[in-house]
Amino acid sequence: MQIHEVACMYADLDNKLVVVKFSGGKDSTASLLYMLMNYRVDYVLYQHIPDNMLPEAKDYISSLADAIMDDTGKKFNLVILESEPMLKLMREKHKPFPTPKTLWCSYWLKVVPSKRWIKNIASKHGLAEEQVVVVVGVKKSDSRRRSELYKDKLIKADKIRTRFKGVSYGEKYYMFFPILDWTDEQVWNYIKKFPNTYKILKHQYKSYYNITQCLVCPFHSRKYYESLPLKTLIKIHELLIDIEKMDHITNFRMGYAFLQRHKRIVEDILNKHGVKVVDND
Repeated sequence: MQIHEVACMYADLDNKLVVVKFSGGKDSTASLLYMLMNYRVDYVLYQHIPDNMLPEAKDYISSLADAIMDDTGKKFNLVILESEPMLKLMREKHKPFPTPKTLWCSYWLKVVPSKRWIKNIASKHGLAEEQVVVVVGVKKSDSRRRSELYKDKLIKADKIRTRFKGVSYGEKYYMFFPILDWTDEQVWNYIKKFPNTYKILKHQYKSYYNITQCLVCPFHSRKYYESLPLKTLIKIHELLIDIEKMDHITNFRMGYAFLQRHKRIVEDILNKHGVKVVDND
């Protein structure tokens, strides 16, 4: 995209259907606040994976959305989009335990449902997909991959490739990254301008690092597991056991190795909490 085309898109953003992806973390919250204060927001989209996210995450998202609307005086349509259950998909499609090299879960449980929803909402409004802008709260400072992947704040969706076989996020709509060049400090300083939002978000980070994160994820570290409430750790262990018992799961050596590594870490932490781990099989 040429520079003058990008400038025109920025100026014309209010004439697009604007969808803000919202996870309830600090970056997506800062992006939503920024968009509400500078542009029009039509929909705020939160995506939920029923068996791989805590059910109370949806209540948290609703509460945070209410605080944002109170702080900004701006109303928006909050959409909670649920995918099919992760374990159901694993059983029916014989999927492996996800790894950074086989990250099918993000694509099939997040990207595919959102692409379908965007296409439907554009059609509902009588718009072409090119008239939709999807706002995502990513920062170059988060990782080297992101700094290489997101070169401009406004990109056609087909220019962004997922980790899953290099498949693109979409073909026709645009993606806008308003805080792409921000640091974590800038994000928090901006959110502080909105006291109710800041209070809920800060409390959530202290009590549970990010309640909307997936329970089972190959990127979780021991430090992350150690930060979780005990009942959540027990839930994660139950999910890992259910996955381990799937007939096909040992067919994928890398995925099975990741599964066993995460299971060992979780069981070690549970043992330190005095929780006796019992496999009923």
